[in-house]
Amino acid sequence: MSFAAGATDLREGPNDPSPIGRVLVLDWYDGPKAGLLQLGEAGPVYRFELLDDSQSADEPEQRAYGLYPVAADAMARVSEAIAAHVSPRWPVWCPVWKFPSDNIRDDVDALVDSVVSKSGPLTWVVVGAIGTGPFRALPVRVARAS
Repeated sequence: MSFAAGATDLREGPNDPSPIGRVLVLDWYDGPKAGLLQLGEAGPVYRFELLDDSQSADEPEQRAYGLYPVAADAMARVSEAIAAHVSPRWPVWCPVWKFPSDNIRDDVDALVDSVVSKSGPLTWVVVGAIGTGPFRALPVRVARAS
């Protein structure tokens, strides 16, 4: 995966090369379903969640993800907790959820749940390969009712 050197933000429309520097996949089914991603090497961190994965006979699968901002240290905290027991493989890391004991797994689960529960509102929808290539991005704007 290559990303735009120094890029630390998404832009509306095509993002090629991808500004995503690291992806920590926390749920997988035929591709990433949920996890954390970081823009550039030290940019903003988002929780991502699969919103839709449509496929037709004529076109390849298109996955749409929602991005929700999380604390700047979220990626570091979660990846360090997992890396103490599972060797990381960046830039896209899909750790096997096996730990030396149930207590350690419970502690890591609690940390992940804490980070995920503190994510902000949906701010971007991206369509494409979240961890391996270019994608299209659309900012989410919320209008106020008057």
